[in-house]
Amino acid sequence: MCKTGYTGQSCTDCAPGYYKSGDQCAQCSVNCRNRQCDSNTGKCDECYNGSHGDKCGSPCSTIKSDTYTQCTQCTQDGRCTACSNNFQAPSCTDCASGYYKFNNWCNQCSTNCKDSQCNSNTGKCEGCNDGRYGNTCYYKCGDGCERCDQDSGNCTACTANTNLKFPGCTGDFT
Repeated sequence: MCKTGYTGQSCTDCAPGYYKSGDQCAQCSVNCRNRQCDSNTGKCDECYNGSHGDKCGSPCSTIKSDTYTQCTQCTQDGRCTACSNNFQAPSCTDCASGYYKFNNWCNQCSTNCKDSQCNSNTGKCEGCNDGRYGNTCYYKCGDGCERCDQDSGNCTACTANTNLKFPGCTGDFT
């Protein structure tokens, strides 16, 4: 029976989860996924999210950004794959899709924006959901109007079976 960390007939080989450190077997880093590492060098096979480096000893948050955010997930070689505060990897300086930057923070685009998409600098919707208009699609189109121009609010498509007529609507809807 070998003592903890050792294996083999003569108990001199390192057991899985351990590596040779001088003449002793040392345990792989707790940040190594499943505590698996190279049995000669101690280099982790893979890091848990949140750390990087050969032995996964550096937190992803040490990857610098110029914004009020930090890297929350990264590859073992230190490439950021996820950021906090709705910023987008790898630089953590641009907002993720569906967000725009205002005062160095990423704010969610209006829920009235078509596909929740807006300009990443201004927050202006890149199109409105039906029945809405304005920069953030806050305003409702008039009664009987199905779609209206995003900037002017002028009706461009009327709801069927309405007696109301708007400029831009064509056809007989009565």
